[in-house]
Amino acid sequence: HGSNAVASSANKNDGNETPTKETPGSKLATEARSLTDKYGLAYMAAKNLIGPVTMVIFYVALKAGVDVQSLLETALGASASGGAAAGAGAAA
Repeated sequence: HGSNAVASSANKNDGNETPTKETPGSKLATEARSLTDKYGLAYMAAKNLIGPVTMVIFYVALKAGVDVQSLLETALGASASGGAAAGAGAAA
């Protein structure tokens, strides 16, 4: 009977170690599964493409010499200009 108690306690430890060893990667995977179940795969694919595509668009625009800051200020209003520091630069 003593060896069964040791074996069952070892099994309990194995079950307890998995949740406590939650790594950032497994936490992200769990969150991704939850969001996929809730919103569907198409949403998740779009969500994960928007960031990199936006970065590429800004990179290409900057390399082409486009004044991205003025475009953002026009599109988003003066609040995109950076607050007091930009106001001081505009006053100069």
